[in-house]
Amino acid sequence: MKKTIIIPLVSLLMLSLTITSDESKFTYDINGMNVEYLVMTIDSTSQQQNFKKSINWIKETYKNPEEVIKTTIDEKKIRFEGSEQNLICIKSLGLNTCYNARYTIEVEFKENKYKFTPLSLSYRVPGSQYGPARTIQIDFKDGSMYYKKNKTIRTLYQSVPSSIENLFNSLNNSLNEYIKKESAENTDTEW
Repeated sequence: MKKTIIIPLVSLLMLSLTITSDESKFTYDINGMNVEYLVMTIDSTSQQQNFKKSINWIKETYKNPEEVIKTTIDEKKIRFEGSEQNLICIKSLGLNTCYNARYTIEVEFKENKYKFTPLSLSYRVPGSQYGPARTIQIDFKDGSMYYKKNKTIRTLYQSVPSSIENLFNSLNNSLNEYIKKESAENTDTEW
């Protein structure tokens, strides 16, 4: 009797560990973003080091870092805004029309880790004979605009979910690799 209870409990525990460990990247689907933020662990680094390295990453990644950084709270938080050319592409009447996007990201720091949170993503549709120019805000909590009722992606928006995922995952990966690379270089004392 005890064996029959223990085996399902162990299986349930293993399943829950598998489900939670898969949230190491952003995905976007009919329900929006799978997670609000990612927490990245970096061994043997202080909060102060991670903050400084993140500032340096922004300085090396963006053309005008002074304009990109919107808020800093010493050694605790950075909020920055960037843009991506031709990120949101919509296929209509056989033609791909792509729009530039603006995003805001917040990075918070603690010992040996940081939290990467996308706050907003929007794109601007220029005015035309059919209507005035407008800014469209991507909803992180609801992606149903891009999907049919049967939960398949609309042909019009075929590349939108993957573009959102790729943007935030590549930015987070770039920051993570930069911090880790800088940590490895700092421990090497040979010239």
